[in-house]
Amino acid sequence: MNIIHTQHLKDMLKERRFPYSYPKRIYLEAEEKYIDRSTKSFIAIKKLPHKNKMRKIVIAYVIENENVKILTIYAEKDKDITKRVINGRWIKI
Repeated sequence: MNIIHTQHLKDMLKERRFPYSYPKRIYLEAEEKYIDRSTKSFIAIKKLPHKNKMRKIVIAYVIENENVKILTIYAEKDKDITKRVINGRWIKI
């Protein structure tokens, strides 16, 4: 399975100052996984250092044929993750 970085992901890595290795690492070592019912994408989350703190880093991705296409990356707070799960947008897998 190939891991593909979309142009949007590349832009977000640069803009949000994430290391280039984070998307693949989060995909392979996710501590939490969800399906986003709104976008039909998969969500993977791993706690990693970012801006001098340990933060939950989220990637959204889709699987197309034999490829994992990572769409975006961002840091998220526990309360926002919980809110998405409670309101049914994210379903734990």
